[in-house]
Amino acid sequence: AVEYHSYELGWWEDLVEEDVIEDGYIEVPKEPGLGVTLDMDVVEEQMVEGEELFDEA
Repeated sequence: AVEYHSYELGWWEDLVEEDVIEDGYIEVPKEPGLGVTLDMDVVEEQMVEGEELFDEA
């Protein structure tokens, strides 16, 4: 089960384009990576001041 529920952030649903948590569980992706698509505009909005965005490539 997921111990830390990211939905509590308030902007999680804007950040992640897919529904990844179902009944408290996250399915392990079959491909490399986290298995989610991030909205990079939301990432930039939520960054700590002074931090730089990583290279998406």
